[in-house]
Amino acid sequence: MNTPKILKVAGFILSGLVLVAAPVGGETRHPVNVRVVTASYQNYPNSISLTGEIAAQHTLTLAFRISGQITERLVEVGQHVEPGEVLAKLDDSIQNADLTAARAAMDAAQAQLDQVTAELERSKELLDQGFTTRAAFERVEASAILAQGRLDLVEAQVELAQDNLTFANLIAPTSGIITVSHAKVGQIAQLAQPMFTLAENGKRDAVFDVQETVFIEQSDEFSVEISLLERPEISVECYMREVSPIVDPHTGTVRVRCGIDNPPPSFSLGTIVRGTANLGSESVIVLPWSALGSLRGNPAVWIYDPTVGTVSKREIEVERYENDRIVIRSGLEDGNLVVTDGTKFLYEGMSVLPVAESLE
Repeated sequence: MNTPKILKVAGFILSGLVLVAAPVGGETRHPVNVRVVTASYQNYPNSISLTGEIAAQHTLTLAFRISGQITERLVEVGQHVEPGEVLAKLDDSIQNADLTAARAAMDAAQAQLDQVTAELERSKELLDQGFTTRAAFERVEASAILAQGRLDLVEAQVELAQDNLTFANLIAPTSGIITVSHAKVGQIAQLAQPMFTLAENGKRDAVFDVQETVFIEQSDEFSVEISLLERPEISVECYMREVSPIVDPHTGTVRVRCGIDNPPPSFSLGTIVRGTANLGSESVIVLPWSALGSLRGNPAVWIYDPTVGTVSKREIEVERYENDRIVIRSGLEDGNLVVTDGTKFLYEGMSVLPVAESLE
């Protein structure tokens, strides 16, 4: 093996690497070109747009007022019902038997009252003629009062039995749409056990799940415009009607209901809508998303200093993130030159050549 020749080649390669690595003539690296924009605070419209669905403003949970076995279910989910319409029926054989017994007891009490009343009239005539004593008359009078009380009692029992027979039918109290059904034929329904949920006709709500931070330092009286997701040209104004006090622990959102007094026919229950709320305007700086970086785990941007020709990183407070830009609340000043392109290769104090671009 020719060792001297190998060493000579290796030395030649190393000397070439040294020549490449050394700056020619002792010159420093040329500054990197970066794109910058001039930051300026401006009044920026603060709005939020979310998707939600149309729901009834008022819903009713319907249940039987007695217990029994369901023999018929006459409506299905999604069906429209009118006031007085029968939704389901219970086996009413027991209620019919109770009503028959109560009416028989009432007839007997009425007959007894008629008998005692006639006897009371005869006793009063005898008392007036002096053929009976006051004590005997009072005994008959007490029997008449007792008979009247017994009749009143059984009449109340008849009325209760009639009501129980009526309660064997579950009736819609108002017009609306059945949205939930738990009733099944053959099922033993307990007293007050929920059978149906009825969404009342009339006013509607647009329901949204909104991030909790939206309501910080915001009035709850801002207007909301609702439009159909598939047909945006159909829209109505609504008002903030209810904000849930409970925050969803998984999503960090709160349930918001916006009232619609006169909804168009196309705003039927379950329709998907888009709601846009105008929250006013605020003074912020808007930058392209490409300007965003990080410093110690916090949002930051690179600032170009024209007096020395270098860049430095500065922390900022982001108001919110949008599709292609960021809205900055604080951390910058009017006139700051913010690097928007070329940030990946920068380091603190690096010399750069800025190329201005527009924010438009």
